[in-house]
Amino acid sequence: MIIANPIYDAVFKYLLEDKDIARDLLSAILGEQITSIEVKPQEQTGTVADNLIILYRVDFKAIIKTKTNETKKILIELQKAKHPLDVSRFRRYLGDNYRKPDVTEYKAGKPVSRTLPIVTVYFLGFKLPHMHDAPIVKVSNTYTNAGTGVPLGKTTPFLEQLTHTGFAVQIPLLKPKLKSRLEQLLLVFSQDFVTDDRHRLEIKSVSDDPLMNRIINRLHRGILSEELQEQMNFEDEYEEELLNRTRKIESLQQAFDKATKATYEANKATEVALGQVEEERKAKETALDEIKRLLDLLDKK
Repeated sequence: MIIANPIYDAVFKYLLEDKDIARDLLSAILGEQITSIEVKPQEQTGTVADNLIILYRVDFKAIIKTKTNETKKILIELQKAKHPLDVSRFRRYLGDNYRKPDVTEYKAGKPVSRTLPIVTVYFLGFKLPHMHDAPIVKVSNTYTNAGTGVPLGKTTPFLEQLTHTGFAVQIPLLKPKLKSRLEQLLLVFSQDFVTDDRHRLEIKSVSDDPLMNRIINRLHRGILSEELQEQMNFEDEYEEELLNRTRKIESLQQAFDKATKATYEANKATEVALGQVEEERKAKETALDEIKRLLDLLDKK
């Protein structure tokens, strides 16, 4: 079956706008049952190419409640390509969400806000160094007695709100041979299935997993949307412009480094030449002093 490529921000957002799919997919990723979900997509804007292109970045946010009655904030980032400023942007967005409390309930018609534990999920279109055998990486909080090294086996709300669990999905490592349910669910992101049109993937449509079928069917409906197609074209233009700018910056940096090196070598050569001139001047002075000394001797004789 042909489906819209979910590695595009617009398609990814379209997929998670289905709350049932978002809830069940996040349940599979987190490894715990989510009983309710409140989706809060965050759109950020920016301009590139002398104000000719406006970028709409989608940072997905959701407030979830688990079967154990825990309330958490989920932050999801999708990044197709690796760019130098990724980590800074992720940290800034993460910092904003640590700082701002969230409305979790209403009492007497008034919103009640509180800080929540955070879980991050990063969908990455590139491989992480030293992690090439793990398509899905989990970084989790562990509590250990630092004096004895013995795991405590418990958590505490204070520390849970100051640290967070994170997941990184390495899209290039998602392959059909992977067997776990979560890996099979996330196969819809694999670019091994891309067609001649990079906006579309061709993926096996028959699955024993109901959630997998719901995801595939929704993404299949997405290819019929002209709006999604336009947004994907827009993202391609942005990525191309960003790539061109990155190349230009790298070219200018190389030229600057080359000029800096040439200036350094020229200055060094000048210093050497000046040193030689100084040595020649001193040698001439020494020779003149010797001639003067010999003339003085001749005069005395």
